[in-house]
Amino acid sequence: MQVPAGLTAAPYDVPRHLNLPAGWSASVYVRAAKPRFMAPTPAGDLLLSQPSRGAVLLIRKCADGTGQASEFLTGLNRPHDIVFADVAGRIWIFVAEADRVVRYPYGTGDRPGPGEVVADGLPDTSIPELRGQYAHVLKNIAVRDGRLYVSIASTCNVCGSDTRSDPQRCACRKSRPYRSSGMSVLVEDAAEAITSADVEVVESVRFGDRLGERA
Repeated sequence: MQVPAGLTAAPYDVPRHLNLPAGWSASVYVRAAKPRFMAPTPAGDLLLSQPSRGAVLLIRKCADGTGQASEFLTGLNRPHDIVFADVAGRIWIFVAEADRVVRYPYGTGDRPGPGEVVADGLPDTSIPELRGQYAHVLKNIAVRDGRLYVSIASTCNVCGSDTRSDPQRCACRKSRPYRSSGMSVLVEDAAEAITSADVEVVESVRFGDRLGERA
């Protein structure tokens, strides 16, 4: 694996090796603390979420081939998934926070325009019954055909109370049109809907479920 000069701090201060398919190569592009999800922009840049910092980074390619990171969004509540979507002919950036989903108009600048909340009141660690304990609080989202889909993961690997909570956890929810409340349940009784991403057809969603941990 190639490590450009300037990016050789630990753990890349010693040689590292990867097993790659024939014809593939790998190199360190940018260093960022505790990254989670990334999304390429229409302009060829990269957005990278940092839940622990409450931030989303904008990463642009430098002349030497490495990436230069700058703050794109800050002050967020554990941002996780990032999705670009065309809504009525306009490109938006949807960012999933722990308790809500906000969309921002896409532009080519270093910062987006003002955000609009499209889903609010999603369950997070602030719920009194959880006492701050929510092992899978980060949210994944998908946008397709005018609908927003949000995975509400279980609070632990096997928690039957999640299926009886209000709002229900351990489910994938949808809304149409985009609005700040009233998301109906699309899929339920999933142990951990933490990797929902790709909507196939109007009422069908692919999402991850740790079947072996289901009660």
